[in-house]
Amino acid sequence: MITKQRKYLDATYDKVSDLSFNDKQQLSTDGLRERLVNHVLDKLLELKKEIGKKIAEVDGVVEMLEKLTWMQVDDAGLKVVNVIISIARDWSKHLRKFNEQCLEILPVNSLPSELSNLILSLDDLDEAADSLENRFFAHPNDAEMQGISDELSALFKK
Repeated sequence: MITKQRKYLDATYDKVSDLSFNDKQQLSTDGLRERLVNHVLDKLLELKKEIGKKIAEVDGVVEMLEKLTWMQVDDAGLKVVNVIISIARDWSKHLRKFNEQCLEILPVNSLPSELSNLILSLDDLDEAADSLENRFFAHPNDAEMQGISDELSALFKK
């Protein structure tokens, strides 16, 4: 008759040997390394696409802000412009934090051109927000600026 201890011993042996054998097959050094590398590369490609999408979105907003800089805006529109400036700056800060986190977390030089291109686009966004602020709030009555604005506004109406 098999004792209780012997049954436990056999069950433990079966469990340990099955798990060990399966893991040795599934997690062999070559197989594991290849799967890990593929997984990391897949995630980097996803992130690269996401950053590219963000760059395109920022660049699109920059174009909109640049066009808005040269338009005539009434008093009610000035309030909207003020909010747009604030939102654009907040968005830029948020994406800059995202960029910093990527630099901290990602392997060195894993996405250097994407991250530097994002910063360049964010610099353009900040510059466009500054231009809006200068045009409508810092120097709204500047004669030279008003003349240029009138000429460009006429071009946008065509």
